[in-house]
Amino acid sequence: MGKVLNYFQKAKAAHILIESGSLNQNDDLLIIGETTGVVEIKVSSFLRNDEAATSAEKGDEITFVLNELIRPGDKVYLFKTILKEAT
Repeated sequence: MGKVLNYFQKAKAAHILIESGSLNQNDDLLIIGETTGVVEIKVSSFLRNDEAATSAEKGDEITFVLNELIRPGDKVYLFKTILKEAT
């Protein structure tokens, strides 16, 4: 769905470009990179183009707090779990 533009270590903030689809508050993301490995996060709050938002779409840049180190160029994927009801 996007890529990491920057990670600000002192602020522990991720800056991401949404390249396809959309993101909503409380969505789960996987951030994957060759050196980074796999980082999973639930995005409970974020800024869209420097303003508080609950959704973002293709072309938007978002920023959110992330305690784990990620790197510019890492790929960002929307992660959804599909639960099947037991019969």
